[in-house]
This record gives sequence, C-alpha cells and structure tokens, in this order.
Amino acid sequence: DLQCAETCVHSPCIGPCYCKHGLICYRN
Repeated sequence: DLQCAETCVHSPCIGPCYCKHGLICYRN
C-alpha cells in the first residue's frame, strides 16, 4: 500500500507494484 513512482494509465506497473483504480501503481 505504498504509492509507486509510475502510473498505469498508459503502461503497466513495474516490478512489485500493482495497478489500482486503473490509475496509480501501489505496492505492499
């Protein structure tokens, strides 16, 4: 639940991060 630097609007999240709300990447 920590916000990652990248977003997932135009590309998928990187590494341990997952897409939330189709907008922001988060990780545990």
